[in-house]
Amino acid sequence: MSHNPWPPTLLTLLKQLPRHKKQPPCLQARFPALIRAYQPDLDDMHIVKVAGTNGKGSTCAMLAACLNHKQGIGLFTSPHLVSPCERFRLHGKQVSFDDLEAASQRVATFLADQAPLGLVPTFFEVLILMALDLFRSGGVRLAIFEAGVGGYNDSVHLLPGDLAAVTTVGLDHMDRLGNTAAAIARDKAGICPAGGTLVLGPGLTPSVRQTIRRETQPRGITLIDAATTDLGAVAHQIPFAGAHQRDNAKTALCLAQLIAKRHQIPCFPGDVANATLGGRLESRRFEGRSLLLDVAHNPAALEVLRGYLDAWIPYEQRFLVYGAAEDKDYQACLTHLRDLAPRGFLVGGFYRAAAPTDLARALPDNFQPRATPAAALGDLPKHDPTTVVVCGSVFLVGAVSEHLSTSG
Repeated sequence: MSHNPWPPTLLTLLKQLPRHKKQPPCLQARFPALIRAYQPDLDDMHIVKVAGTNGKGSTCAMLAACLNHKQGIGLFTSPHLVSPCERFRLHGKQVSFDDLEAASQRVATFLADQAPLGLVPTFFEVLILMALDLFRSGGVRLAIFEAGVGGYNDSVHLLPGDLAAVTTVGLDHMDRLGNTAAAIARDKAGICPAGGTLVLGPGLTPSVRQTIRRETQPRGITLIDAATTDLGAVAHQIPFAGAHQRDNAKTALCLAQLIAKRHQIPCFPGDVANATLGGRLESRRFEGRSLLLDVAHNPAALEVLRGYLDAWIPYEQRFLVYGAAEDKDYQACLTHLRDLAPRGFLVGGFYRAAAPTDLARALPDNFQPRATPAAALGDLPKHDPTTVVVCGSVFLVGAVSEHLSTSG
């Protein structure tokens, strides 16, 4: 029997909380009340917030890597691939299962005390509270928080901290953020508070930049363009594959330089090479086959993935394994799949998976449904030199990653 990666108290909290497909309207009042108990510690903790459609996780990982962990660096990212412990790092190391269970117990007790006040958080907010608990007990001086969805729409923006970044803006989570790039850009700009400093990722289009400028100017926000950041030797030390990671590295280094000046936390740009984050053009092996795992799950990310594949792997030498979350606009992604590979499997059987037969209706017969990730891996063509590209839902990539780890 495999080990359950969820600490029992956290799993109990998850089952007890209401499911919010959208942020409830009381966000602005409820979550600040919940974090008020942490305020004395937050006054001594510098917080950096990173939003963006794609690239924010890689940016956060590289930012944390090039800061001096002896100065007390905490990192919160989401979602995770296999274990929720992946979301929390203290001083460069992932928190342990036991430490996460202890934090879960403390937060559960705290929330029980708040229940009579009607302050019921979302699950993501519980994770933020757990990060704050872990960071303050771990002596964190600077905490990096990756936003979940959006800016104004995301509870991360309500944390204190006047330094933030937007990495990219694309069409994703449109049910929450809006149906246009401009609407999404306006929301993501809300990750930065009035009077703060917002770093703009190099990949933002001119129209998105203009939208963010209009949104932030009345609030007295200073904009800094990470495109002007000189990577120097760091350009050859980026640990993640893909030309797009240069943009993420520039954003991370720009933030690190600002942090070093403001808070006297040493910055070591070369240490960006130590950053780790699974599912970002991650190379794995399975029964002698080459696999490439990537969490590309929206049209913009799939286009980036296609660019990488076109540069490195001939089209006929690719085999696709794709799955989508049922609550995503996966129809917009299906038209991109034939550009990634000439054939493949459409997979279900993972958390929130869309039915593979539904995916198959939009594609030719050389894209076949498979019930589970394990079935897809087991049915891969034998003695075939193709590279297997696993992409789509983060839950699919996580399920495949776990299968690879447990199957040896």
